[in-house]
Amino acid sequence: MKEDQECDFYVINLLENTDFLIYVLEDDVRQNHFWKRVIANNSRIRSSFHKAVDILRRLDHPPMDFYREEIDGLGNRIETSLKKE
Repeated sequence: MKEDQECDFYVINLLENTDFLIYVLEDDVRQNHFWKRVIANNSRIRSSFHKAVDILRRLDHPPMDFYREEIDGLGNRIETSLKKE
């Protein structure tokens, strides 16, 4: 992330979580209960959860506060994570 932007560590942690990636990108309904419970119990995580989902769904048009290399790295990590499953 650009240094002048505040870093949302919850978003970063979610984007590094293989279960989260599978849940969002593959619509893994088996995880619905877990993620609903997580976001119901903490408003800060709820906001970050929705930001992370939005980032994943808009990978072709990333937010401007990410460098292209970061988006490419995330894409590579997603591919690797999903191939392991």
